[in-house]
Amino acid sequence: MDRRQQISYNESTPFIVANPVGIQRIVKELQLSFIDNLDWLTVSFGEAFRKYKVLEDGSTYVFPSVWTGEDQDDLELMGNDNHDAYTFSFPVGAASYDEEQLSQRVITRNLEVIFWFNMDIVNPDASNEYTENLAIEISQVINKTSFNDGDAITMLEYTTDPKEIYSEFSVSLAEDQRLMWPYRGVKFTLECVYSDTYCQPSSI
Repeated sequence: MDRRQQISYNESTPFIVANPVGIQRIVKELQLSFIDNLDWLTVSFGEAFRKYKVLEDGSTYVFPSVWTGEDQDDLELMGNDNHDAYTFSFPVGAASYDEEQLSQRVITRNLEVIFWFNMDIVNPDASNEYTENLAIEISQVINKTSFNDGDAITMLEYTTDPKEIYSEFSVSLAEDQRLMWPYRGVKFTLECVYSDTYCQPSSI
């Protein structure tokens, strides 16, 4: 069976955009590349979005969520331990336009790619230092991923600090057991360059 059909959540294939536009094209190519090249990965989600929930004390809880398909509930991905290892991406910051290429609407925007895994499952004999090994393996996959003409990425940085990985969301490392060992992760920050006028239909 094709590995792209094996990686699932509750026996359903994670949503993959059939006709991506803009930065979605880059997200999709990364999503499929991770499926094809990381054997230890359980689920490869695509673009996540921020969701907000008002708690009883009046504070606002911000968390990453993904759409999993028609008639399916959105899935929260804040330290979700339903999977041994998963990944998702989300754009951050404002998009900027190249003034010399306004007619082509060339856009630059950062994309954060998060991996979260249960080290007891991924490698039971590993220590905390093994997270760095996985980060290197993932970075190699990112760097060899092919993109559509006109799309490109530059890896700016990555971190294995659990507190930094979910820094865009509501999390307290001291209070949240989901971010403790054996759970570990990596967050990559990528600079993406793409045109919002080019769309190449594609499917899996």
